[in-house]
Formats: sequence, structure tokens, C-alpha cells
Amino acid sequence: MVMSHVRFVFAAMLAEAHGQVTFLAKQREPETQPRPGAAKNGSELFETSCESDDDYGYPRFTSLDVLRNSPWAAHFLKMYGELPSSGYPICIFDFWYLPPSTDLATLGLKPIANKAGGAPHELWQVPTWLGNILGQYYPGLAYRYKKGEYVNGDLYRGTLDGGYSIYRDWYLYHQLPSNTWVEIQHMAGPFFKRETEAMWFSRTRGSGIWFNVGKTISFDSHTDAFGRMLDGIGDCKKPKLPHTTDPMAIGAASENALAKCLRSKGYDSFQFRPNPYPVMNTFGQAGWAELASTRLAGKYACGTAEGGQSSFFRSGWQASHACDCDPAQNATNCRIDRLTSVANVDAKYQGQVYL
Repeated sequence: MVMSHVRFVFAAMLAEAHGQVTFLAKQREPETQPRPGAAKNGSELFETSCESDDDYGYPRFTSLDVLRNSPWAAHFLKMYGELPSSGYPICIFDFWYLPPSTDLATLGLKPIANKAGGAPHELWQVPTWLGNILGQYYPGLAYRYKKGEYVNGDLYRGTLDGGYSIYRDWYLYHQLPSNTWVEIQHMAGPFFKRETEAMWFSRTRGSGIWFNVGKTISFDSHTDAFGRMLDGIGDCKKPKLPHTTDPMAIGAASENALAKCLRSKGYDSFQFRPNPYPVMNTFGQAGWAELASTRLAGKYACGTAEGGQSSFFRSGWQASHACDCDPAQNATNCRIDRLTSVANVDAKYQGQVYL
């Protein structure tokens, strides 16, 4: 969705112009706050699995044999190029992302048509993404979520590529500890040509494309990050906003400056906390969380012009294989020739097939 990468358009512009430094995210109810959450698999860190006792109607696979005999086996082959031989139990409710090509009928899934990640205020005739961004500064302009409007397990369209999200509430969100592998999604192309000092990602567990956060830092909001880091010293100077009517250029100035500053302090990535209440969201997009790399440039699908194998990305189940990224595509990819049928799995490899 276009909205996900124009997240900063009017946010930076209005914050600069009006001195606004408080997102709606600051308004919170007394409930458990996010906490770092990751688990080790060998020497590697990954997001925790099966944290919720309730699976909300989604399957929980206790072994490879159970998964192999499920319609979900073909989905795993499609996304990871293999069936997992480790990491059980595996809970589908953990997955934030299903691609638009997902065979929902075979998996017994039906998205909720009237939930598409956000909606414009009924009294304003403005695009959804614009209304939601402006609404971070002017409450009432963006769609205002009601308590219970999205609940755990809701399946709806709401991702960059028109795919599906499984909603998970605030208390199941975790900030990522340093050196954690996380599944991501990123769109590139001419529209994002000003993403020169950072590469912005959506957290999309289930995408099969892994990014290691390295040394990371978390912020409550974009303006929280600008206020804390752009102190005018060295590489952390507050940028001068360009004299232009192009909102993308205005927003990019502050975010590129932030990435440059954090890189100078040794950070490999930075994260933003979603707005928690009454529905977890970022800029009005339900269930969405973002992070960025300071070492890559988002104007490229692979973070670099040349693409190819990268130390920043991995593929396969739990980042078990190299990622060979095709720079000609408009999204970060690992150029996997994925299997489409469980019948192609050779039992002697215990379900692991990677092309």
C-alpha cells in the first residue's frame, strides 16, 4: 500500500511547522507495555513463538508430521522453500502476513471485507492514508478506532502488496532486542527515490525474508526520535527542510538525517512503537509496525544497487539460507524458486527442500 511508505509525508512537515511533538500514541491506558521478546535457536535470536495460549482459530503445528499432512504445508513451501525441521510448535496466529496469492479457501480462511486496516473520517473527503497521517497531529481528522473494532485473529487486507494481515493486539507486540532476525517487507521504485540514508521495512512475520536488526534502538514515535537524536551536534544536526511543495522531499529530509545520526552512533537499525489504543496501529494502519536499517538505501529493492547475496538478508525457515536479491524487482526479495506441492517433498530430507 502506498500509505506505508508515505508514513512520514505530512508528519515531518507539520511537526516542523507547528512544533508538535506528541502523537496520539502517547495516550495510553494502564495495560502491559511492550517488552523485548526473542528466543534463541542455536546461536541465533528470533521472535518468540506461540506466546498466546489462545490460537484464535488458527492451527498450531506440534511436529513436522502434523504440518506435512496439513494444507498449510504447501504454503510453507511457497514462502520458505522448505518445511521446517525445527522450531515446533509453530502457531499460525504468530504470522502477521499472508501474501495476496495465498489460497485462502484451501486453508479455510475468510478475510473480513469491511476491515482493511483503516478508514477515513466520515466527514472528511480526503484519502485514507493522508487523513490518518494528519490525524496523528489533529485528532478527529483521521479515522478514530473504537475499542474492540479489531480483535486478536481478525484477518483482513492491509499490507504493502495487497496481502493479508492477522491482527495481534498491543500486549503481543515486542520491541526487538539487538541482533534479532525478523521477517520484513519493503517496496522500492521511483516513488521512494529519496530513501537514501535508510531502508524502511514493515514487520511482516510470515514473509520468508529475514533482516537482522544488529545494534538497534527503539522510539515511541518519529517526533520522539527527532527530538532525542537531532541535537545539532556532529552528524546529528537538525536538517533544513527543503523549499519545495513536494511533501516526500520534506519528510525525507528529517528521516534521512535521523538515519545518518544513528549510523554515526553505531546503530544498525531503529524501531518505532505502534500506537497502542484502542487498536494497535501506525499512522492509522491497523496492526502495522515499522523499522528501518541505517546501513541500506531503501530506494533500492535490495538495499544496494547491485543486489545479489547480502549479509543483511536471509531466506528459508528461520533465516537458514542465503538471500539472493533481484535488484530488478520493486520489492525486497530472495529470488526463491519456491515449491508449490507437498508431493515434491522427499521424505529422506524430513521435509526440508530448498531450491
